[in-house]
Amino acid sequence: MLERIKMAVDFDTIQEFDDQIFLPDGAKWFHTIYTRIQDSDTKLLGNQVISTDITEQKTNEDELRQNELRLSRAELASNSGNWELHLDTGKMIGSVGAAKIYGVPPGEFEYDYAQNIPLPEYRPLLDTAIKNLINGNKSYQLEFKIKSADNGKIKDIQSVATFDRKNRIVYGVIQDITARKEVEMELTRSENLNRSLVEHLPQRIFLKDINSVYLSCNANYAHDLGIAPEQIVGKTDFEFVPASLAEAYRDDDRIVMATGKSKNIVEPYLIGGVEHWIQTTKVPYHDEQGKIIGVLGIFDDITLQRKQQEALINSEERFKNIYINSPIAIELYNSQGRLIDVNPACCALFGIKSSEEVRGFLLFDDPNIPADQKELLLKGLPIQYETEFDFDLVKKLNLYQTSRSGKISIDVLVTPIRKGEQQVFDYLVQIMDITERKRAEELLVAEQARIKAITMTAQDAILM
Repeated sequence: MLERIKMAVDFDTIQEFDDQIFLPDGAKWFHTIYTRIQDSDTKLLGNQVISTDITEQKTNEDELRQNELRLSRAELASNSGNWELHLDTGKMIGSVGAAKIYGVPPGEFEYDYAQNIPLPEYRPLLDTAIKNLINGNKSYQLEFKIKSADNGKIKDIQSVATFDRKNRIVYGVIQDITARKEVEMELTRSENLNRSLVEHLPQRIFLKDINSVYLSCNANYAHDLGIAPEQIVGKTDFEFVPASLAEAYRDDDRIVMATGKSKNIVEPYLIGGVEHWIQTTKVPYHDEQGKIIGVLGIFDDITLQRKQQEALINSEERFKNIYINSPIAIELYNSQGRLIDVNPACCALFGIKSSEEVRGFLLFDDPNIPADQKELLLKGLPIQYETEFDFDLVKKLNLYQTSRSGKISIDVLVTPIRKGEQQVFDYLVQIMDITERKRAEELLVAEQARIKAITMTAQDAILM
C-alpha cells in the first residue's frame, strides 16, 4: 500500500487500489483512494488517504467464484447446462455446460442464432412450447434433437424452463441425454429380440417370482391354458391345475430357488383337462445383484414318447411297428444289460449302418449314465437323464464306425421291462436329440444376461 501511495506522490496522480494487509487478528482487505489536496493556485495543501475495509465483500466475491466453478464442473460432469433468454433484447446467455452441449462459445449470443441449432423438424415443437410458457404459463419440458454447431454431431436433448414474468426472462436447463437414449434403444431392441426368440420357440416358457406367482409366459404356454400371455400375470398354478399338481410344481420351484441349481423334471400336465407328460427344466432367476428372485421354466411335451413306451410294453405287434417306424431312437438290452438291437432311428442318430456294429455293448458300462442314476437302474427302477454325446471321441477310441462328427445333446429314458412282478428281463432305452432345445435354453439365458447388463448400464447412464 505504501509503495502505491508513494507512486501517487511522485507522479502527482490519483491512486485507487485494493490491498490485503495482514494484521494481528488476521488478514483483511482494504480499498484505498489517494488524492492530493490543492488550493485554487494549485498549491499543495496536503494528501488525503481514504481506506475502507472490504474484507466481507472480497470473501463474498471469492465464494461466488468458487460456486461458479463448482457449477461449471457439475454441469460438465452431468452433461447439463443452463441458459437465459431475455425477451426484451432477444439475447441468450449460455453457461459453460450449455455452450459445450450446443457447440458454441459460452456467454451471450442472439436468440435467432440459437434457433438454428435444433433440427428443423423440432422447430415447431420448440416454438409452441416457448409460446405456451410465456403466454399461457404452461409447463415447458420436452425432448428434441440438435445438430452441434461446432462439429455437426446429432445429440438428444432434454430441456425444462420457467418464465420470470416480471423481468421477462426465460430460465432454462438442458441436458445431453444422447447416451441414455442410445442405451434405451439398445434395451428396446434387445427386449424385442428376446420376446421374438421366446415367442417363436416351440417350447412352453414361463417366469415366476419367489412366491411362485407368474410374472410372464410365452404364447405357446398361454394357448395351453386358454388365456392371453398378459393374463397370466399375478396368477398361480392353483388357478389352472388341481391342487395336488400345483403343490408338486411349487415344491420343485422351492427346491430350485433354495439350492440355486437347475432341475430337470418329468411330470404330468393338463391341457384342456387332458393329461399330458412334459419334460421341464427349471433354473433360478436372478436380479441385477445376483439375488435369486424367482424361477424360469421351459418344457417340452413328451406325451408321445410316454405313449410309445406304454404301447411298446403292452403290445408286441404294436411294439414292432412303432419300434421300426418311431422317430425316437430305441435300443433294446437283455436282462444282463447287453445290447441286442437298435431301431432305424437309432442308427440314423448315431451314424451307424446297422445294429450289428454296436451289438454287445454293455448298458451298465456306459460312462454317460450318472452314478446315482445307475444305482437306481440296478435296483430295477426307470431312469431319465441328459448328457452330451461326442462322436469324435467315439472315433478316437474306435468304439464303432460312425458317419457323424461333433457333439450332440441327448435325453435318455431307460425303462426296465417286467412281466407282472417278475424280475427284469429286458431294458428299453429311448433316446431323443435335444441339441436344439439346449441351444434355445442357452440363448434364453444369454439374452437375459444381456438385458441385465444393458439395464445396469442404463441405470449408470441415468445416474450420471
